[in-house]
Amino acid sequence: MQEALKPINTPDTLFHDGNPTTGELGTIVSADWLNKLQQATRSTQEELIALIKDSGQALDANRKDQLLQAVKKMAWGGDSKPTTLAGYGITDGATTGQLRAAAPAGEVAYFAMPVAPEGWLRANGTQVLQSTYPGLFSAIGHRFAPIKSDVQAMLRLDELEKLADCAWGSAVSTFGGAGMSTEQAKFGTQSLKTLENGGYASMPLAEAFNPNEFTIEGWHFPNFTGTGNSNGYQAAWIISMNQSKTWGEITISCDKASKAPVIWLAGAEPGFIVEASAGTPGIFSTSRWYHIAFCYDGQSYRLYVDGVLTWSLSSTRRVFIADSTLLFGVDGCAPGLSGSSSGYYQDWKVSKKNLYAQPFSPPTALAAYRAEANPGKFYLPNLNGQFLRGWGDERGVDGGRSFGGAQLGSVEAHRHPSLEWSGMSFLVNDIGQGDLIQGTHFTGYSPTKYAGRVNVTGVTGGSETRPRNIALLACIKY
Repeated sequence: MQEALKPINTPDTLFHDGNPTTGELGTIVSADWLNKLQQATRSTQEELIALIKDSGQALDANRKDQLLQAVKKMAWGGDSKPTTLAGYGITDGATTGQLRAAAPAGEVAYFAMPVAPEGWLRANGTQVLQSTYPGLFSAIGHRFAPIKSDVQAMLRLDELEKLADCAWGSAVSTFGGAGMSTEQAKFGTQSLKTLENGGYASMPLAEAFNPNEFTIEGWHFPNFTGTGNSNGYQAAWIISMNQSKTWGEITISCDKASKAPVIWLAGAEPGFIVEASAGTPGIFSTSRWYHIAFCYDGQSYRLYVDGVLTWSLSSTRRVFIADSTLLFGVDGCAPGLSGSSSGYYQDWKVSKKNLYAQPFSPPTALAAYRAEANPGKFYLPNLNGQFLRGWGDERGVDGGRSFGGAQLGSVEAHRHPSLEWSGMSFLVNDIGQGDLIQGTHFTGYSPTKYAGRVNVTGVTGGSETRPRNIALLACIKY
């Protein structure tokens, strides 16, 4: 294309008409200027014609859009605007799938702003529509539905969750060869197996056991073997709570002779609430899976086997479970001394309320422990105020943890030595004072108190144990 045409040679570079009245002359246009105008015009036309012809069009004097069509083809590659990078001829751009793979649905990130950016949702535990966020639902499903408020523990004891508490992240400890087995399973292909001669399992609850109202339920397959001579019964231990010598327990067993359930209950004070009380004979007729539910509503203790009431006791005395520990295949009074029984366990749940007051049909599916989402919706994970921890995946650190499972706060186990003199020690109470008690080992029995009190330091610290931190916005990619 030529250089720009020079303007007409007048003082203001504009054309002027002449004025006969004043004698002003009109602008004189020279042949040289007109020739240059003609050359510039033809050059511009030739450039535009070349663009139109390159777009595949023949010149048409009747059309007024040929230049527009040529520009569209040059910019878009056709008559319509492309919707992909490839449509513009860009072959090395990331595809939608590649971008999603770079930040897949379900990825969690933190942002230093109070509003979730485009493509992200606040991870605040709300429910969202499956149809609106299908990719995210495919990634996380219903895994992050909140735990029901009354659930204290949920042990699937299957090939997926193994020895993990799905609800609050505790882990089952095994002793004497007990562990996961493929020999029997109510659901799936594996279950927890206990053995005679010391092969039992235990799990501490994440929170203190609620003695005012509770349900302990799950599936058990008894083998009717093991040592458990107690109160005249040949006991095959099933399930119990407590694991120390501190007075107080729940123990449920099966008498191997009569196939009746036998129950022991003890509170904080000496003396049983009930000792070796037998239920319906023959209820455990053979080695097979039984659904067992032991519950209390504040007035009555009840034991159901396969939904049938097999034992009950009216009492307002509460059991005392000092250790808040669930035991499988062993006596809750003295698990290290009373022998153990062989059997299988699956899908055991501890609830903080009484779930059964009437006979019922035993469940046919796994026990529910998460809240149900509204129809067509699912829950986002709730990371508000939460610290994240990498999933141990059987590394041995935080062992037995269920993927995506919540975990309550905890302080590592430790000791505070007591003051001691002349065979005496003192126990500090909850108002920061200490009473002298007899001996140096407090067993849980009410001790003989001696005159005098010991002042100790008051309580110090905040409402939780935490590191220094900064609050950012937790979001999840959809």
